[in-house]
Amino acid sequence: QHFATRSPGRMEYRMRRRDGQYRWIDEAAAPSYDADGTFIGYVGSCVDVTDRRVAEAALREGEARMRALVESLPQLLWSNRADGFCDFLSPQWIAFTGVPAERHLGGGWLDAVHPEDRDLVQEAWAQAVKGGLPFDVEYRLRRHDGVYRWFAGRAAAVRDEQGAFQRWFGTSSDITEIVEA
Repeated sequence: QHFATRSPGRMEYRMRRRDGQYRWIDEAAAPSYDADGTFIGYVGSCVDVTDRRVAEAALREGEARMRALVESLPQLLWSNRADGFCDFLSPQWIAFTGVPAERHLGGGWLDAVHPEDRDLVQEAWAQAVKGGLPFDVEYRLRRHDGVYRWFAGRAAAVRDEQGAFQRWFGTSSDITEIVEA
């Protein structure tokens, strides 16, 4: 097809090496012309991309395992960028609050916090993001039916080699029975 249209081509395929092992090859080719503009063939390259493909498959498998783990936990899970912007809420959070994730992203998640607890939670979160204090606070969250339940919220930061925040991961665990007892 590429020869017929003289178009560039790219494809990945497996090729058996002389030792019998199959390796993934990424082949790219471009049409070549002589000084008169006559098509003389293709110039291309073949690169062994087996290691990349193996790494990508491992990454997909790891992501699937993490997704299954996140979805199996009873806690409400969330993650934030280094600046504190919430960019992920677990399915449990969405089911508990009954609010689509996009409405609780950024600082929107504070809308689910009881008005009497909001300042405390907001200040604790601001201090954590600034690096002053760990985020470990108890507060009430509004369930989809309007009932407030007590939660223990905790977060841990992922830091780079210099100690700067890269990302936050947090959980909110229902502790209503403990508080009421």
